[in-house]
Amino acid sequence: MEKKKETIWNYWIVIIQNLAENNKSSSHPSVQCNYCFKIFDKAVPFRMQAHFDKECLEASDNLKLPYTELSSNIINTNIPIFEINRPIKRTKLSIINNFIDRMNEKEQETLEFLLTQTLFSAEIPFAFVENPLVIQFFNYFRSSFKLPNRKKIANKLLDKVYEKVKIQADKQISKTTTLCIVSNSWSNINRESVQNFVICTPKPFFFDAIFSGEESHTAE
Repeated sequence: MEKKKETIWNYWIVIIQNLAENNKSSSHPSVQCNYCFKIFDKAVPFRMQAHFDKECLEASDNLKLPYTELSSNIINTNIPIFEINRPIKRTKLSIINNFIDRMNEKEQETLEFLLTQTLFSAEIPFAFVENPLVIQFFNYFRSSFKLPNRKKIANKLLDKVYEKVKIQADKQISKTTTLCIVSNSWSNINRESVQNFVICTPKPFFFDAIFSGEESHTAE
């Protein structure tokens, strides 16, 4: 006659790793906790109860009673069994204390481009990238990323961002069926007259700016 299982088994799932093992009986099969899903390779009632008492944070308080008292209060002794057709995967956790940060040329170019877009969009002065605290932040955040200087941002990177934005704007304008052109004029810090042209689709897109010099800005 098969020995009756202790009631602690009611709170664990017996794991059958291989269908071929279905016909094999074992007093210490692999089990998994119903609450936190911890797995024991060999089921030992004492360890299973100790898990509830000291480790499992999801188990209800009544499961943390002394095991003899728990056994007398529970009648149901059915053991839920689920078939799992794949091996139990164990994951090892490791802590990395030191590592070497590396970045290829493509990643460097991408981050430079994104940083430049951010500076333009937020209207942040290019000297931002030469601030010692900013350099310190980026060295700590991603030490392999080399901050571009403001000269590079104001020339090469500015041209790259301009070309990308222009392509996107031209694509949107080409899709519209109706549009209108709006213009206005202003003077820059050197008191030079400038005329701006905006295309509305109705979403506005900056089209061009020209220096009109001494020419009149009237509607004529």
